[in-house]
Amino acid sequence: MISAATGFKHNRMLVTAATAHPHSSSSSASSSTTGLYRVLRPRWQRWLTMGAALVAATAGVAPWSAARPSALHNSAAAAAAAASQRRGMSSSAVVSGRGVSTVQGTDLLVVYVTAPNADVAEKIANKLVEQQLVACVNVLPGITSIYRWQGKVEKDSEVLMILKTQGALLDKLTAKVRELHPYDEPEVIGLPIIGGSPSYMQWVVDNTSP
Repeated sequence: MISAATGFKHNRMLVTAATAHPHSSSSSASSSTTGLYRVLRPRWQRWLTMGAALVAATAGVAPWSAARPSALHNSAAAAAAAASQRRGMSSSAVVSGRGVSTVQGTDLLVVYVTAPNADVAEKIANKLVEQQLVACVNVLPGITSIYRWQGKVEKDSEVLMILKTQGALLDKLTAKVRELHPYDEPEVIGLPIIGGSPSYMQWVVDNTSP
């Protein structure tokens, strides 16, 4: 009868022998080594797989990503399309990489314009809305602008105007602001709208006229 301690010692000796003499001429040692290899190989593979996954997760990367770029690309595209649909955007705008919102194929913008005071800002805003160059103008008083002009650093109190319009109207809008504005070089900066309320964006389209 073999005790548990004797059996453990016997197994450890087999593992040691298999490791120290992998090319032993003894048929019994070779058979024992082969048997141990067949038993332990699946375990080693699982341990290596788990270890690689743990290291990859710690490093913040996906294991074996280089081996499956197409699958990862497809997954990322599907996730981007799903996110865009949840935000109410068309998936075609995301897939095409245009980076702007579209309502019935129309690009929408937010435009920044500064003015010296609220009276000037409101006069410009009224004209732009009346002529349907913008759908809406927000007038924000009390901003401070620090800028360089004619070689000197200047500081002024100004009013910020936030305009919502269509991209196709930007050139006409810029020309009208320059016509109405008292500055020699008025600020007119258009920024793309990447998403928002579909009904509000449709309202912007309905209340502007290219």
